[in-house]
Formats: sequence, structure tokens, C-alpha cells
Amino acid sequence: MIKRLLGTLLFIAVCTVFGFAQPANDNCADAEVLPGTGTFNFTTIDATTDGPDHPNDCASSGGAVVAVYNDVWYSFTPDWTGYAKWSLCGTADFDTKIIVYNAGAACPVMDGQVLACNEDGAGCAGYTSEVVFPVTSGSTYLLRLGGWGDAPPGESGSGTFTVDQYNFNGPPNDDCINAIELFMDADDSITVAFSSIDATTDGPADLMGHGCFGTNGEEADYSNVWYKWTASYTGGLDVSTCGTVDFDSRLSVYGPNASCIPSVDLLVGCSDDGLGEDFLPCPDYTSHDRFWVEQGSTYLISIGGWSDSDVGTGYFTFKKAAIYTPPANDNCVDAQSVFIMTQLQADQFDYLFSGNNQTASYTDSVPQPTCRSTGEFWDVWYSFNSGYNTSIELRFKINDPALESDYIIDLFSDCGTPDTSPAAFCFRTDQGTGDFQTYQLDSFPGVPTQYLMRVSSRILSNLPGDFFFQLVGMPYLNGVDEPELTSFRLFPNPVQRQLSVDFGLEEAALGHWEVQNLLGQQIHSSSEMNFIAGQNQLTIPTEKLSNGFYFFKLEVDGKVKTVRFAKQ
Repeated sequence: MIKRLLGTLLFIAVCTVFGFAQPANDNCADAEVLPGTGTFNFTTIDATTDGPDHPNDCASSGGAVVAVYNDVWYSFTPDWTGYAKWSLCGTADFDTKIIVYNAGAACPVMDGQVLACNEDGAGCAGYTSEVVFPVTSGSTYLLRLGGWGDAPPGESGSGTFTVDQYNFNGPPNDDCINAIELFMDADDSITVAFSSIDATTDGPADLMGHGCFGTNGEEADYSNVWYKWTASYTGGLDVSTCGTVDFDSRLSVYGPNASCIPSVDLLVGCSDDGLGEDFLPCPDYTSHDRFWVEQGSTYLISIGGWSDSDVGTGYFTFKKAAIYTPPANDNCVDAQSVFIMTQLQADQFDYLFSGNNQTASYTDSVPQPTCRSTGEFWDVWYSFNSGYNTSIELRFKINDPALESDYIIDLFSDCGTPDTSPAAFCFRTDQGTGDFQTYQLDSFPGVPTQYLMRVSSRILSNLPGDFFFQLVGMPYLNGVDEPELTSFRLFPNPVQRQLSVDFGLEEAALGHWEVQNLLGQQIHSSSEMNFIAGQNQLTIPTEKLSNGFYFFKLEVDGKVKTVRFAKQ
């Protein structure tokens, strides 16, 4: 018994001496005074966490609340005025995070006293940190060093760091006024190598309100460089860093005839996390956009990063390209009219509503979905009347599951006002099962009421693509907008070799027809036709169609009649 007690006491004593002592500068009040610039050893092993969280001034990634875990403290007084660099870049054995506080800040430090901070330095191995901050000769700065963590106990370890005087030696086109002029080659394209290392940030700081970078305080192209170009043609311009730079990039273009610093109201194109020409995500959060330019007008191009520390090298492409055509229902005010159908009509695919949001855009003034409230979205819009229903079934089909497309579907009372009535809903197909999903929508008022339905994708995590849907319940006929025909006949049905369609009009009109499969994909179509007053006859070859069900759609003066037929 005595031997055991003595052994336990000896173990405690040894651990106290050799393994579990806190660093001498564990607390802010005991900050170690650095003698000047140089390289210094450090450890945070067994350190406690005594600094504040700074969720607004120095937030951590991954949802972490605590700014720095297991922190140690230093005091630094420079003998020059300018900039200093504090670097742990590749010289620590754990995921670090560092904070510099304003000159004269005293313990305990407070929110609003953060001068600079960094979690993952640009190009630094092992998620180590590096920061450049302004200094005044003779002023004293508190330096806080610790580990990242998304929950206690957070990371800790050992290593070295350097504190040195830093002289900016940025790119020649760091400032807007020094933008480098671009000239396209004979193919109306150019590839430009560049570096944003040591670049500073200048340019408009409120881009998040203009459909560029979401709504999470991500307001600018940080550490950006500038170019200018006078358009040699009128048409589409494609600007891309998609997979061609080694950092998380952003780009913005201003014109026509923008001057430095350009007004955000002159923004003509921008991108943060882009999709490539194949509509798949650009690697490593790089950027891509297309927009319209006018011959003879001058445009300013800003290329930067997601944050001050997102800098690097690479190249961007700059070329003439066809403009992506947005869907007709890209904007809320142009919502496509859809309607409620019976269960039998839905089961037989008498009607379906197809959509594609690959070339859609997003208006930041419209609130983001409540069930996925952060990120950048591309959306399309539909309007319907709930009629006398209190319950409606939504059937939603993802056309090509191989693309890993996912959608967010929510309800609006009008453009800009998400519905807050008991009928309100917000669904995410990535939280459902399979590529065909059904949702029971309850609590509709039971009297005819107009609603807007938005189908959106969160870029990168919810790819845009093709889809179709049906609204199932008791039809409300005022929602169906068909052309006024004096007669209509489609025969034979089922069909084998040739489909005939006869229809009558009271007045001559412009229109066209098309044949679609059950996925809403066009199989055959006509060009615009002049339909005569009286009887019109159409003959459509069907012998090459595979057996199955199809839709014949007749459009007259913008109104559409859809009829399902079978091929045998």
C-alpha cells in the first residue's frame, strides 16, 4: 500500500516537472517580450485558452466559435514604421492560427482590437499561418499564437516563427490606375500569365449586393490586380481562371468606359466559384463568367482572391464567345405559368413542366432559401394558382442523376417575399432519396390564390441542370393558358409511321410545333410557321421514334396546347 502511494506521488511529481507544465507565456498578462526581429522557438503544448473568441473580427472556418485554442502570447515593439510579417508558414507541426492586436492594446484584449489575423496562410503547408500588418516605430503590439479547432480541445504543438520587417513589392498592376492594357490576337483571344502575390486590395467593396459573391460579407476581389481592354467587337466576352490558378480566385469586369476606381454600378460581369464551359464546378474555387461588350468601349478587369491571403500565380483566358442564353423564366417577374393536374393526368404524363437552370442567374435582392441560406444560387421561377385545394402533391424528377444535380424548391407570395403562411415550404432534393421525389404540400387556403415557386441550385454543392415536375390535386382551369382553337384532332393515337394533326383558327397567327419525350427533351420541332385562318394540317414522321409515350406541343401566339400520344 505504501509503495503504491509513493509510486503515485512520484508519478505526479515527474509529470509536473517534465510533461504538464504550462508555457510561461500561456496568459496574455505574461506575454513574452520579443527582443526584435528574428526566428523564435515556441510551443503551445499544455497551454490553456484565455483570449476572446472574436467571431466578427477573426472568425474561424468550419463553424468554429473560438478564435484560437491553446494560445500563447508575445509582445513586439518595432523600430521602424511600415509593415511587419509574422510567419509560421511551414514551420509548425499543427494547424495554427495567429492574431495581431492594435498598438497599445492591453490585457485582457477586447473585440474590435484585432489588427490582423490569419488561419491558413497562402501556400503554407500543414494549414500554418502568416500575416502582414502595419506598424509604427516605438508602438507595442500583442501577438497571439494558437491552434485551430472546430470543437475543444483544439490543436496544439511546437515549431518556430519569424518576425521581420516587410517591404511590399507588389505586381506592377496592383493599383487600378496602373492597369495593364490587353490586346487580343487574330482569333479574338488571349492568355495572360499573372501573379497576385504581394498585391493589395482596391476596388468597389459592396459587390455582394450585385449577384457576385453571395451574402456572407464577402464583398470584394481581395489582393487584386488590374487589366484594361478596349473591345474590338460587339458580342460576348469570356473571362476565366477556371482551373488555371493556384488559389481561390475572384474576378470582376467594369464598363463601358469605366475609370479608376470604378463604380460598382458599372459592373458588367463577375464570378467567385464558377462553373466551366461544361457546367461542372471549376477546380479549387476558381472563376468563370461571360457577358456582353460593345465595340470601342473600354473595360476594366479585376482579378483577385476570396480573402486577403488568397494570392498566387497562374493565367487567365480572355476570348470572344457566344453569350449564354438564360432561361425565359430566369427572373421572378418572368415566371412560367404552370397548373395543377389530376392524379390520373400526372400518372399518364398528360402534362409535365420541364426546366433547366444551367445558364440561369440570381438576384441577391431576393431572399435566399430558408433551408439553405448561404452561398451563391442560380434559379428559375414558376407561378401557379392553388385553386380550391388545401393539399397539393409536388412530384419532382432530376433528369440526369449522373450530373449530381440537386435543387432547392421554395414558395413565394410575390417577387421578393417568401411565403410565410401555413402553406410555406422549402425542400432540398439532396436531403431526399432518389432522382424522383414527391412532397405533400399542405395548408393551402382552399380559395384561388396565386403563388410563385422557385427552383434553385447552390453552385458547387448543388449543381444546376435539367428537371421536370408536376403539381397534383384538383385542377383550377384558369391556370391553363391554351390557344383558342375552333377544332383540334391528333391521329392516329397510338401512332406508328406518321402523326397527323388538324386544328382550326379564327384568325391567322404565327406559331410552331415540337415533339418531346417524357423527360421534356425536344425530339422534333418546326421553325416558325404562318398558320392560316381556318383549318391547318400538319404531318409529322414518327417511324424513327422508339416505342413509348411522347408529347405533341402546338404553340400559337405564345399559347401552348400539349397532347400526349403513344408510339407503337
